[in-house]
Amino acid sequence: MQLRKVIDVVGLSCISLALLFATPTIASGQLTGDWFEAGEAPEDYDAGGDPTVPHGSGDPAYLISTSEQPKGFGNWMFKTKAHPFLEKRIRLSAYIKTEGVMSYTLLWIRLDSPDREVLAFYNMDDRPIQGTTDWRRYDIVLDVPAGSDSIALGFLMNGKGKTWVNGMTLESVGTDVPVSRQESPFGLYIEGDYLAAAAKYELWSDPDTAYIYNELFHFLSLYRADRKAEALDRITKYATTLKGEEWIQPVVKFYAGEVPEEKVLEAAKSSDAQLDRDQRCEALYYVSMAYLLEMEHVKLSSPASKERARELLEACLKTAVEDFMEYQAAEVELSRMKP
Repeated sequence: MQLRKVIDVVGLSCISLALLFATPTIASGQLTGDWFEAGEAPEDYDAGGDPTVPHGSGDPAYLISTSEQPKGFGNWMFKTKAHPFLEKRIRLSAYIKTEGVMSYTLLWIRLDSPDREVLAFYNMDDRPIQGTTDWRRYDIVLDVPAGSDSIALGFLMNGKGKTWVNGMTLESVGTDVPVSRQESPFGLYIEGDYLAAAAKYELWSDPDTAYIYNELFHFLSLYRADRKAEALDRITKYATTLKGEEWIQPVVKFYAGEVPEEKVLEAAKSSDAQLDRDQRCEALYYVSMAYLLEMEHVKLSSPASKERARELLEACLKTAVEDFMEYQAAEVELSRMKP
Protein backbone atom coordinates (compact mmCIF):
# COMPACT_ATOMS: atom_id res chain seq x y z
CA MET A 1 0.00 0.00 0.00
CA GLN A 2 1.42 3.33 -0.96
CA LEU A 3 1.07 5.65 2.01
CA ARG A 4 -2.59 5.74 1.11
CA LYS A 5 -3.51 6.99 4.55
CA VAL A 6 -0.67 9.41 4.17
CA ILE A 7 0.06 10.32 0.59
CA ASP A 8 -2.72 9.14 -1.71
CA VAL A 9 -5.09 10.35 0.92
CA VAL A 10 -3.73 13.80 0.37
CA GLY A 11 -4.07 13.81 -3.37
CA LEU A 12 -0.49 13.15 -4.49
CA SER A 13 -1.84 10.97 -7.26
CA CYS A 14 -3.96 13.90 -8.46
CA ILE A 15 -1.14 16.36 -9.17
CA SER A 16 -1.86 16.30 -12.90
CA LEU A 17 -5.47 17.19 -12.17
CA ALA A 18 -4.35 20.10 -10.04
CA LEU A 19 -2.40 21.53 -12.96
CA LEU A 20 -5.65 22.00 -14.84
CA PHE A 21 -6.51 24.80 -12.44
CA ALA A 22 -5.04 28.27 -12.06
CA THR A 23 -2.47 28.56 -9.29
CA PRO A 24 -4.35 29.74 -6.18
CA THR A 25 -3.25 32.63 -4.03
CA ILE A 26 -3.45 33.42 -0.34
CA ALA A 27 -4.99 36.68 0.79
CA SER A 28 -5.66 37.91 4.34
CA GLY A 29 -5.22 34.43 5.76
CA GLN A 30 -7.97 33.08 3.50
CA LEU A 31 -7.43 30.44 0.84
CA THR A 32 -8.74 31.61 -2.50
CA GLY A 33 -8.70 29.77 -5.80
CA ASP A 34 -9.96 26.56 -7.31
CA TRP A 35 -10.75 23.50 -5.25
CA PHE A 36 -11.03 20.10 -6.87
CA GLU A 37 -12.19 16.60 -6.06
CA ALA A 38 -9.68 13.78 -5.64
CA GLY A 39 -9.28 10.66 -3.53
CA GLU A 40 -9.55 6.92 -4.12
CA ALA A 41 -13.20 6.83 -5.14
CA PRO A 42 -14.38 10.35 -6.10
CA GLU A 43 -17.19 8.78 -8.09
CA ASP A 44 -18.75 7.64 -4.80
CA TYR A 45 -19.01 11.16 -3.38
CA ASP A 46 -20.60 14.50 -4.16
CA ALA A 47 -18.14 17.30 -3.33
CA GLY A 48 -18.17 21.05 -3.76
CA GLY A 49 -18.32 24.49 -2.24
CA ASP A 50 -15.81 26.91 -0.77
CA PRO A 51 -14.45 25.86 2.66
CA THR A 52 -13.18 29.40 3.28
CA VAL A 53 -16.61 31.02 3.65
CA PRO A 54 -16.70 32.50 7.18
CA HIS A 55 -18.08 30.19 9.82
CA GLY A 56 -21.76 30.85 10.37
CA SER A 57 -22.34 32.61 7.06
CA GLY A 58 -22.89 31.30 3.55
CA ASP A 59 -23.03 27.72 2.34
CA PRO A 60 -20.22 25.47 3.60
CA ALA A 61 -18.17 23.13 1.44
CA TYR A 62 -19.27 19.50 1.60
CA LEU A 63 -18.44 15.85 0.97
CA ILE A 64 -21.47 13.56 0.81
CA SER A 65 -21.36 9.87 -0.01
CA THR A 66 -23.52 8.83 -2.95
CA SER A 67 -22.95 5.09 -2.51
CA GLU A 68 -24.09 2.77 0.27
CA GLN A 69 -20.59 1.30 0.32
CA PRO A 70 -17.98 3.72 -1.07
CA LYS A 71 -14.94 1.89 -2.46
CA GLY A 72 -12.52 4.35 -0.83
CA PHE A 73 -12.28 7.92 0.41
CA GLY A 74 -13.39 11.16 -1.22
CA ASN A 75 -11.21 14.27 -0.99
CA TRP A 76 -11.91 18.00 -1.55
CA MET A 77 -8.51 19.63 -1.94
CA PHE A 78 -6.51 22.71 -2.88
CA LYS A 79 -2.92 23.55 -3.87
CA THR A 80 -0.86 26.71 -3.55
CA LYS A 81 2.78 27.81 -3.52
CA ALA A 82 4.75 27.50 -0.29
CA HIS A 83 6.94 30.55 -0.95
CA PRO A 84 5.04 33.02 1.31
CA PHE A 85 5.55 30.68 4.27
CA LEU A 86 9.08 29.35 3.77
CA GLU A 87 10.81 28.58 7.09
CA LYS A 88 7.75 29.77 9.01
CA ARG A 89 5.25 27.98 11.21
CA ILE A 90 1.78 27.76 9.73
CA ARG A 91 -1.66 26.86 11.05
CA LEU A 92 -4.49 25.42 9.00
CA SER A 93 -7.82 25.93 10.75
CA ALA A 94 -11.35 24.93 9.82
CA TYR A 95 -14.78 24.36 11.33
CA ILE A 96 -16.15 20.88 10.60
CA LYS A 97 -19.55 19.28 11.09
CA THR A 98 -20.43 15.65 10.31
CA GLU A 99 -23.49 13.45 10.05
CA GLY A 100 -23.42 9.66 10.17
CA VAL A 101 -19.77 9.31 9.15
CA MET A 102 -19.25 5.55 9.25
CA SER A 103 -15.45 5.52 9.04
CA TYR A 104 -13.76 8.93 9.43
CA THR A 105 -13.37 12.53 8.30
CA LEU A 106 -9.91 14.14 8.35
CA LEU A 107 -8.50 17.62 7.84
CA TRP A 108 -5.03 17.41 6.24
CA ILE A 109 -2.06 19.41 4.96
CA ARG A 110 1.10 18.37 3.08
CA LEU A 111 4.30 20.21 2.09
CA ASP A 112 6.06 19.06 -1.08
CA SER A 113 9.47 19.72 -2.63
CA PRO A 114 9.78 20.63 -6.36
CA ASP A 115 10.26 16.92 -7.17
CA ARG A 116 7.16 16.00 -5.12
CA GLU A 117 9.00 14.63 -2.11
CA VAL A 118 6.80 14.93 0.98
CA LEU A 119 8.65 17.21 3.41
CA ALA A 120 5.99 17.52 6.11
CA PHE A 121 2.54 16.09 6.60
CA TYR A 122 -0.33 15.81 9.06
CA ASN A 123 -3.80 14.34 8.49
CA MET A 124 -5.48 13.94 11.91
CA ASP A 125 -5.42 10.16 11.65
CA ASP A 126 -4.68 10.10 15.37
CA ARG A 127 -7.88 12.04 16.10
CA PRO A 128 -10.38 11.12 13.36
CA ILE A 129 -13.85 12.68 13.28
CA GLN A 130 -16.53 9.98 13.31
CA GLY A 131 -20.29 9.65 13.57
CA THR A 132 -22.44 12.77 13.98
CA THR A 133 -20.74 15.87 15.39
CA ASP A 134 -21.71 19.54 15.67
CA TRP A 135 -19.59 22.38 14.36
CA ARG A 136 -16.15 22.41 15.94
CA ARG A 137 -12.87 24.12 15.10
CA TYR A 138 -9.87 21.95 14.25
CA ASP A 139 -6.27 23.16 13.88
CA ILE A 140 -3.15 21.70 12.27
CA VAL A 141 0.24 23.35 12.86
CA LEU A 142 3.38 22.56 10.85
CA ASP A 143 6.80 24.10 10.19
CA VAL A 144 7.49 24.84 6.51
CA PRO A 145 10.99 23.55 5.70
CA ALA A 146 13.39 25.37 3.39
CA GLY A 147 13.02 23.80 -0.02
CA SER A 148 9.25 23.50 0.16
CA ASP A 149 7.65 24.25 -3.18
CA SER A 150 3.93 23.66 -2.74
CA ILE A 151 1.27 23.25 -0.10
CA ALA A 152 -1.57 20.80 -0.62
CA LEU A 153 -4.47 20.69 1.83
CA GLY A 154 -8.11 19.87 2.21
CA PHE A 155 -10.53 17.54 3.92
CA LEU A 156 -11.50 13.96 3.16
CA MET A 157 -14.12 11.46 4.18
CA ASN A 158 -14.04 7.66 4.04
CA GLY A 159 -17.22 5.64 3.99
CA LYS A 160 -20.87 6.56 4.12
CA GLY A 161 -21.80 9.93 5.64
CA LYS A 162 -21.84 13.69 5.23
CA THR A 163 -19.22 16.31 6.07
CA TRP A 164 -19.42 20.12 5.95
CA VAL A 165 -16.51 22.55 6.28
CA ASN A 166 -16.25 26.33 6.53
CA GLY A 167 -14.11 29.03 8.12
CA MET A 168 -10.91 27.51 6.72
CA THR A 169 -7.80 29.70 6.99
CA LEU A 170 -4.06 29.29 6.51
CA GLU A 171 -1.83 31.66 8.46
CA SER A 172 1.63 32.14 9.95
CA VAL A 173 1.88 31.68 13.71
CA GLY A 174 4.61 32.14 16.29
CA THR A 175 6.95 29.44 17.52
CA ASP A 176 5.04 29.44 20.81
CA VAL A 177 2.22 27.56 19.04
CA PRO A 178 2.96 23.79 19.30
CA VAL A 179 3.49 21.81 16.11
CA SER A 180 1.00 18.99 15.48
CA ARG A 181 2.62 15.65 16.20
CA GLN A 182 1.08 12.62 14.57
CA GLU A 183 1.15 9.20 16.17
CA SER A 184 -0.28 7.05 13.43
CA PRO A 185 -1.21 3.39 13.89
CA PHE A 186 1.27 2.41 11.18
CA GLY A 187 4.01 4.33 12.99
CA LEU A 188 3.22 2.39 16.17
CA TYR A 189 3.22 -0.85 14.19
CA ILE A 190 6.66 -0.08 12.72
CA GLU A 191 7.97 0.74 16.19
CA GLY A 192 6.79 -2.66 17.41
CA ASP A 193 4.09 -1.33 19.75
CA TYR A 194 1.52 -3.72 18.32
CA LEU A 195 -1.03 -3.42 21.09
CA ALA A 196 -1.16 0.38 20.75
CA ALA A 197 -1.28 0.07 16.96
CA ALA A 198 -4.25 -2.29 17.19
CA ALA A 199 -6.03 0.16 19.47
CA LYS A 200 -5.46 2.97 16.97
CA TYR A 201 -6.69 0.88 14.04
CA GLU A 202 -9.76 0.02 16.09
CA LEU A 203 -10.74 3.70 16.03
CA TRP A 204 -11.40 3.46 12.31
CA SER A 205 -12.29 -0.14 11.83
CA ASP A 206 -15.83 -1.14 11.01
CA PRO A 207 -15.81 -4.49 9.19
CA ASP A 208 -18.80 -3.41 7.11
CA THR A 209 -17.18 -0.27 5.71
CA ALA A 210 -13.50 -0.65 6.56
CA TYR A 211 -10.57 0.35 4.41
CA ILE A 212 -8.98 -2.95 3.39
CA TYR A 213 -5.35 -1.99 4.11
CA ASN A 214 -6.26 -0.80 7.60
CA GLU A 215 -7.90 -4.17 8.20
CA LEU A 216 -4.75 -6.00 7.10
CA PHE A 217 -2.49 -4.03 9.42
CA HIS A 218 -5.10 -4.27 12.18
CA PHE A 219 -4.99 -8.05 11.80
CA LEU A 220 -1.19 -8.11 11.90
CA SER A 221 -1.13 -5.80 14.93
CA LEU A 222 -3.54 -8.00 16.87
CA TYR A 223 -1.75 -11.18 15.84
CA ARG A 224 1.63 -9.81 16.90
CA ALA A 225 0.17 -8.49 20.16
CA ASP A 226 -0.61 -12.09 21.17
CA ARG A 227 -4.31 -11.69 20.45
CA LYS A 228 -4.31 -14.32 17.73
CA ALA A 229 -7.81 -15.66 18.28
CA GLU A 230 -9.27 -12.17 18.07
CA ALA A 231 -7.19 -11.39 14.99
CA LEU A 232 -8.31 -14.56 13.19
CA ASP A 233 -11.95 -14.09 14.13
CA ARG A 234 -11.90 -10.53 12.83
CA ILE A 235 -10.14 -11.25 9.51
CA THR A 236 -12.34 -14.30 8.87
CA LYS A 237 -15.51 -12.27 9.34
CA TYR A 238 -14.09 -9.42 7.26
CA ALA A 239 -13.34 -11.83 4.40
CA THR A 240 -17.06 -12.58 4.09
CA THR A 241 -17.87 -8.90 3.49
CA LEU A 242 -15.55 -8.40 0.52
CA LYS A 243 -17.14 -7.26 -2.73
CA GLY A 244 -15.78 -6.03 -6.04
CA GLU A 245 -12.53 -7.09 -7.67
CA GLU A 246 -9.71 -5.31 -5.84
CA TRP A 247 -6.51 -7.27 -6.38
CA ILE A 248 -5.70 -7.08 -2.64
CA GLN A 249 -8.73 -9.15 -1.60
CA PRO A 250 -6.90 -12.52 -1.89
CA VAL A 251 -4.53 -11.29 0.85
CA VAL A 252 -7.46 -11.05 3.26
CA LYS A 253 -8.61 -14.54 2.27
CA PHE A 254 -5.04 -15.81 2.62
CA TYR A 255 -4.85 -14.53 6.19
CA ALA A 256 -8.28 -16.06 6.81
CA GLY A 257 -6.83 -19.43 5.70
CA GLU A 258 -9.06 -19.66 2.63
CA VAL A 259 -6.53 -19.45 -0.23
CA PRO A 260 -2.85 -20.41 -0.68
CA GLU A 261 -0.01 -17.96 -1.14
CA GLU A 262 0.24 -18.85 -4.83
CA LYS A 263 -3.14 -17.24 -5.44
CA VAL A 264 -1.99 -14.04 -3.70
CA LEU A 265 1.19 -13.80 -5.77
CA GLU A 266 -0.70 -14.57 -8.97
CA ALA A 267 -3.38 -11.94 -8.25
CA ALA A 268 -0.66 -9.31 -7.79
CA LYS A 269 0.60 -9.67 -11.37
CA SER A 270 -0.28 -6.97 -13.91
CA SER A 271 0.57 -6.22 -17.54
CA ASP A 272 1.25 -2.64 -16.45
CA ALA A 273 4.90 -2.55 -15.32
CA GLN A 274 4.47 -0.03 -12.50
CA LEU A 275 1.28 -1.60 -11.22
CA ASP A 276 3.00 -4.99 -11.31
CA ARG A 277 5.84 -3.67 -9.12
CA ASP A 278 3.43 -1.96 -6.74
CA GLN A 279 1.24 -5.01 -6.24
CA ARG A 280 4.16 -7.44 -5.99
CA CYS A 281 5.63 -5.24 -3.26
CA GLU A 282 2.42 -5.55 -1.29
CA ALA A 283 1.90 -9.26 -1.93
CA LEU A 284 5.47 -10.21 -1.02
CA TYR A 285 5.30 -8.35 2.27
CA TYR A 286 1.96 -9.80 3.35
CA VAL A 287 2.97 -13.38 2.46
CA SER A 288 6.30 -12.91 4.24
CA MET A 289 4.45 -12.10 7.47
CA ALA A 290 2.72 -15.48 7.43
CA TYR A 291 6.15 -17.14 7.42
CA LEU A 292 7.73 -14.74 9.89
CA LEU A 293 4.87 -15.20 12.37
CA GLU A 294 4.56 -18.92 11.55
CA MET A 295 0.81 -18.74 11.03
CA GLU A 296 -0.38 -22.32 11.23
CA HIS A 297 -3.83 -21.70 9.77
CA VAL A 298 -2.75 -20.24 6.41
CA LYS A 299 -1.93 -22.28 3.31
CA LEU A 300 1.83 -21.99 2.78
CA SER A 301 3.78 -23.52 -0.11
CA SER A 302 6.49 -24.87 2.20
CA PRO A 303 7.05 -25.30 5.94
CA ALA A 304 7.01 -21.98 7.76
CA SER A 305 10.51 -20.61 8.33
CA LYS A 306 12.31 -17.37 9.03
CA GLU A 307 14.53 -17.95 5.98
CA ARG A 308 11.53 -18.05 3.66
CA ALA A 309 10.32 -14.82 5.29
CA ARG A 310 13.71 -13.24 4.65
CA GLU A 311 13.61 -14.32 1.01
CA LEU A 312 10.20 -12.72 0.50
CA LEU A 313 11.15 -9.53 2.32
CA GLU A 314 14.27 -9.13 0.19
CA ALA A 315 12.17 -9.65 -2.94
CA CYS A 316 9.79 -6.96 -1.67
CA LEU A 317 12.67 -4.47 -1.42
CA LYS A 318 13.83 -5.34 -4.94
CA THR A 319 10.59 -3.80 -6.26
CA ALA A 320 12.05 -0.42 -5.17
CA VAL A 321 8.58 0.95 -4.37
CA GLU A 322 10.02 3.00 -1.53
CA ASP A 323 6.93 5.07 -0.70
CA PHE A 324 4.76 2.05 0.06
CA MET A 325 4.06 1.13 3.66
CA GLU A 326 4.79 -2.50 2.88
CA TYR A 327 8.24 -1.61 1.55
CA GLN A 328 9.04 0.41 4.66
CA ALA A 329 7.76 -2.35 6.92
CA ALA A 330 9.88 -4.90 5.01
CA GLU A 331 12.97 -2.75 5.60
CA VAL A 332 12.28 -2.72 9.33
CA GLU A 333 11.67 -6.46 9.50
CA LEU A 334 14.91 -7.25 7.67
CA SER A 335 16.89 -4.94 9.94
CA ARG A 336 15.52 -6.83 12.95
CA MET A 337 16.49 -10.17 11.42
CA LYS A 338 20.16 -9.27 11.04
CA PRO A 339 22.50 -11.22 13.34
